[in-house]
Amino acid sequence: MKLINKNDEIFAKKELDKLYDNKKAPAEKKEYLTDLKNGRGPYFAVETSDGSPHYFMDAASQIATLGLGFNPSSFFGTNHLEECWTNEQHTQNFLNLKKSLNDFFQRKLGWNNVHMSFTNSGAESNEVALGLAYKNRANKNAKKVLCFEGSFHGRMMVALMSTWNQSKRAPFEWPGFESIYAPFPEDKSGQALIKADKEWLKTWENAVSRSFTAPKSNDELVQKEIDSLTYVRDHIKNGEIFAVIIEPMQCEGGDRYATNRFFQALTVLCKSYGVAIIFDEVQTGFHLGREFFWHKEFQLQNSKGEEILPDYVTCAKKAQTGIVLSPIDGIENQEVSVASIYRGYIHALMMDQLSDDIVDLEKRTEKKLYDFCRKHADYVTNPRVHGMAFGFDLKDKANVNEFIKHRFEFGLLYYPAGDETLRFRLNTAYRDSDIDFLFQHMDLIARRVFKNEDVSPLECAPEFSNKVEDTYFWQEIFIEARLLKLADKSASTLVKMAKEWIEERTQFTLTEITLSNFAQYKDKIIALEKEVYEPARQTEIEKFEKTVTHKNSLAYALEKEGKILAISFAGPMKLYPLERGLRKDPNFENENCLYMLDTTASNNMQGKGLGTYLKNYLFLNGIEKDIKKINGRNRDHMARAMFSINLSLGAVLTDYMREDYPDFEQYRDVLYYNSTTEWNKTTNFLSSAINAPMGLGNLDVNYCKEQLPSLINKICLSNFISKRFSNFITKMLSSLPAQLRHSYTASGQSECVDKIARSIWFNQDENKKSFKNITFDGHYFGKGSFVSRSLSYGDEFFPVTKITCPTVDKDRSLKELETALKNEKFLALWLEPLISKKMERISKDTLREILMIAKKYNTPVVYNETASSLYRYDMDSYSVSNIEELRPNAVMIFMGGQAALCAMEEQFFIDKPLMVISTWDGDEFSFGTYLKAKEAIENDMALYKKTVTQFQNELGALLNHYPISKIDIDSGVGHFTGHIPLTTQALFEKNGENFIVCPSYEQMKKFLKY
Repeated sequence: MKLINKNDEIFAKKELDKLYDNKKAPAEKKEYLTDLKNGRGPYFAVETSDGSPHYFMDAASQIATLGLGFNPSSFFGTNHLEECWTNEQHTQNFLNLKKSLNDFFQRKLGWNNVHMSFTNSGAESNEVALGLAYKNRANKNAKKVLCFEGSFHGRMMVALMSTWNQSKRAPFEWPGFESIYAPFPEDKSGQALIKADKEWLKTWENAVSRSFTAPKSNDELVQKEIDSLTYVRDHIKNGEIFAVIIEPMQCEGGDRYATNRFFQALTVLCKSYGVAIIFDEVQTGFHLGREFFWHKEFQLQNSKGEEILPDYVTCAKKAQTGIVLSPIDGIENQEVSVASIYRGYIHALMMDQLSDDIVDLEKRTEKKLYDFCRKHADYVTNPRVHGMAFGFDLKDKANVNEFIKHRFEFGLLYYPAGDETLRFRLNTAYRDSDIDFLFQHMDLIARRVFKNEDVSPLECAPEFSNKVEDTYFWQEIFIEARLLKLADKSASTLVKMAKEWIEERTQFTLTEITLSNFAQYKDKIIALEKEVYEPARQTEIEKFEKTVTHKNSLAYALEKEGKILAISFAGPMKLYPLERGLRKDPNFENENCLYMLDTTASNNMQGKGLGTYLKNYLFLNGIEKDIKKINGRNRDHMARAMFSINLSLGAVLTDYMREDYPDFEQYRDVLYYNSTTEWNKTTNFLSSAINAPMGLGNLDVNYCKEQLPSLINKICLSNFISKRFSNFITKMLSSLPAQLRHSYTASGQSECVDKIARSIWFNQDENKKSFKNITFDGHYFGKGSFVSRSLSYGDEFFPVTKITCPTVDKDRSLKELETALKNEKFLALWLEPLISKKMERISKDTLREILMIAKKYNTPVVYNETASSLYRYDMDSYSVSNIEELRPNAVMIFMGGQAALCAMEEQFFIDKPLMVISTWDGDEFSFGTYLKAKEAIENDMALYKKTVTQFQNELGALLNHYPISKIDIDSGVGHFTGHIPLTTQALFEKNGENFIVCPSYEQMKKFLKY
């Protein structure tokens, strides 16, 4: 493994300069290009000029998003769920996934009810939680958020105004909406878990009393807590606060801890006043700490010892998407990435399985950290470690920048936090040798910074195994096999290749066990079971024998010199009626749905991948033989290695059986999973193109192989991008007029709205600033932020003037627009040329008149082209913005999944780095999906137009059989009103009395075919 060098920066800079040319994007990315396929565990791979990857240790785990490291095998399960590739969200698979994730959260939180809302980022999660708190506030005059000094809650408008860092917040604050900051009672000794004091809790429960007097304490920390709580109380009782938001551990603020005593008191104080309390677990959730949710360590309770619950808990980062959890309330948001949700689901399950490892990692890190700090005690102070997070302070703040300056030179990535802290985020892939490497290089950097010693990096870093290459080999075979089966072709050649690969790799013989040869293997299987398992866990030989009697069963063994070294058996579920949980499976009677009876490797072969090879081979044969599902059971925690393999094959939990094992082991529960082997050829939905622009028919082997690394690895695009993603941005901008080729990428519509609004605000004349917006009734801009909700709905937070939509009454609409713009200054006019919720068009003539009025009063116009792009408004133009006389000042396009683009004229663009940025800034996989769908259209526009015409004709012919009172469909999209059969209704989304027609190109072709 070779470490990064200066030439890698030079190579990357040449590529990035192409992106920054003509201000296409702010020049803010770190000067290395990602090589996602070659990342391993803690090690980030970068592209080089010679094509071979170089590495650095990502000791920030991409700011806590990679709990399992790069390319963890379990994440490859996303390759197996067809919805991860298409982003279709109406399917039973996706509904099962959401239910399973909700059930998992219910187990980890212990709540009776869990309302789960998906968002596109951590900032959006906080804005949704705050929005729900605002909607439900008891005092309708309350319009302020209370947060804490040192806080960081993201870069959407209210979340940003609740972020302590002035350099991030101040340029964009809208007067009158600023958040209130309470002092944060930091515990410098590290988070202390203190037994609950009933009198302490009674004091703060009674804070609502008119006679309340704040207590006093001689303990400095306790007094800091009292001062903070008193500050919170004073502002809550004034009626101005609708929500309190706090991080269980302040991360960006400097890895700052507070006691559970403080958090308990804060919670009962908020509950007593009826003000929502939000725990921002965007970074701390998903097992950064010792518990899955960091706030669970605080044992929140009232003075009676009864558990009290937060109103909202927000997650992102390791969740791979944004999530809001609440025991009381939620929203439904379909603007999501199925791939990210499933990847986050896998993350959740595996982090839970590895909880003991995380505690052990903390212990291993703690020793090294304290040794390092003792060695450099004259310069370093306040070491703290908790779970996978650790940090320390530098006595001289000037040294923080020096440590940052030298990090890449020594093959490391870590970040500053606050003014004096260096913070680190490890992951479960860290071995002892990796921790040694980290602290050896930290010591070298310290000697360089503190003592000006002439030291150099170690010549080499710890080596890693070739398991990542093995994983990609198998997963690419699975892709090819499924695509062959979709085309009604055999994958037998791939099965033969996989067998040869296993035999060459292991030097063992791979044998299929059938009824005809079972007798010669019977005693060997019994011997293997006795070698590996205690009597209670051995599988009876009669079950193996019953398995091979069925034609649909799959059974394989690896053997050498007459000895079986590993086996894998699966048969139809109905063969095993006494296996606990199987008869509850709805597919129990289906002979094409198998149960994994056993996968076992001999003791001296364990850890060498034999079980993985056999399980993969069995699964591949399942695809070839048209098996629909392969289900199974794994013991919680104790079978985590096998569970990881099952997750890598697309497993979803369908049952969690408590106390299933009647023994005295620590973990006795069972995970019952379902793995789907087939992809559905017939599923179709004619309303989902915005979220799902691509279908299975768009997939080809080369494209899938190219996409696979970005399907598996989600990194912070605010920091690093690949050459491929840079090209994606350039391709998207080339589709827009030259005047609008100044861009930011984003994860969704709401993030686009916030970025454009901040950019226009920032560039307004200082003496004529306005944050009031204007839009038309019924136009949609997302619901993930206060600004987007204020534009989209009537329950606005920020001021918005809403006027009659031109599709309702053109003359009235234009008159209202002119009157409003004449009498008041607005930040911008926002509109949808094709109204996404109704699929109604504003005509070109009307758009032209709207632009003329806006120009007359110097009001910027922003198009939301989410619905109208991709040739849906006009088959001759990618977007309305491409029509010269209809060009706006800025445009936003949501592309499905977690991909969106903001593009604008240079006068509104902020070229300064790190000003309009978010952690993810979108998702490379989702961008790739959209561009593949776009390419399919543009490769043969004549065929596309012909298909659209045929689709409209066929749909019209179908609807002609039924009482349809209204139909308005053009360029393949629109709506109709009337009565159609229930089965036909399943093809469409319904909005009020209208059926929405918005199919992808692939969905049109599938409709015509079937």
